[in-house]
Amino acid sequence: MCYNLNMGSGKGKTRRVQSGVAELSEAMRAEAVTAREKWNQFVQDSGIQKVKLFRYYLDKDEAARLSDADYEQLMRELLADIIAAGVVTAPDTSSADDIVFKMVDGNQVVTGGTIGAGTDFRNCMTVALKSSPEKAIAMFMPRYHFGKPTVMGDLIVQKAVEATSRSILRLTSPG
Repeated sequence: MCYNLNMGSGKGKTRRVQSGVAELSEAMRAEAVTAREKWNQFVQDSGIQKVKLFRYYLDKDEAARLSDADYEQLMRELLADIIAAGVVTAPDTSSADDIVFKMVDGNQVVTGGTIGAGTDFRNCMTVALKSSPEKAIAMFMPRYHFGKPTVMGDLIVQKAVEATSRSILRLTSPG
């Protein structure tokens, strides 16, 4: 299932339970909660709060003309900053190069079920380990969430950082 990052607490809970997505451990949940604080500090310390997301990562301005490859590149660059900010660290057995981002259509199957089967979910960003692409996790829809005016300090970027860090933690956690 591809999540809408704008959903509030409790919204969509039934769909998440039905999708069979594994519950996060308390330690993983606690680490995900600190993601926003660490990201905000990184953005503030870097002085990039008002810098546009697409300009910062892709040196582009037009969101409407971004390809799937552009969004995948944006996520690789964002991951590098997530790691630099200390939001998430990959275990010794993997590195950022072991993590693959891929845009998929709504009817492709990923961990937790089919993304938006029978719905209007399209262009969902997934993340997987190179060694286990079949275990991809659907995260969110960047074409929907990231618009031309999106800046690095926006709440939607913070939510994308949280979703990415939670997904990376799920992928790299034993069990």
